Amino acid sequence: MRIYYRENSTVIELPELKDDTGSIVTTATVEATLTLEDGTAVPGVTNPVTLSPAGSGRYIGMVPPIDLPDGSPIVVEVVSLYSGVKATSRETMVIKDRTFNKVPV
Repeated sequence: MRIYYRENSTVIELPELKDDTGSIVTTATVEATLTLEDGTAVPGVTNPVTLSPAGSGRYIGMVPPIDLPDGSPIVVEVVSLYSGVKATSRETMVIKDRTFNKVPV
């Protein structure tokens, strides 16, 4: 399980989208959905979040700050559609604060 840092995880990135032959795809439709484990939308997030092409098969989308308690799990699902082929990636992440004032002394 990866960590979704509340203060600096405002970008969802698909680093390199490729087709079944290994060729980079630059013209896919890519969207992300952020939900709680029960399937309801994460508060403050309007789903789906559109990821836009950013060159070389990279797609990025912006997410508003997520106001959930530290340690809350969220599910991030990214769906890409290209030439009638749909690919899905789903991952559970945990919300964490990342501030220097929470470092133990």
